[in-house]
Amino acid sequence: MKDAYQIAVREFRLQPSEFWSMAPRHFWWLMETLGPRRRGSGLSEDDKREILGWLRGNDREGF
Repeated sequence: MKDAYQIAVREFRLQPSEFWSMAPRHFWWLMETLGPRRRGSGLSEDDKREILGWLRGNDREGF
């Protein structure tokens, strides 16, 4: 319970009274929505390489 309270108040910026009055399922919905992204989400390795290439420029010295 202590960890859930600290996450809600420190990370999600809820008022303590909001935490204590919310249903447990609402806290878990916040965790799913506002918590750290799950592994595997985000850019693929190919996308990362392509974007890195854009940031470094191309043979014509531009984007």
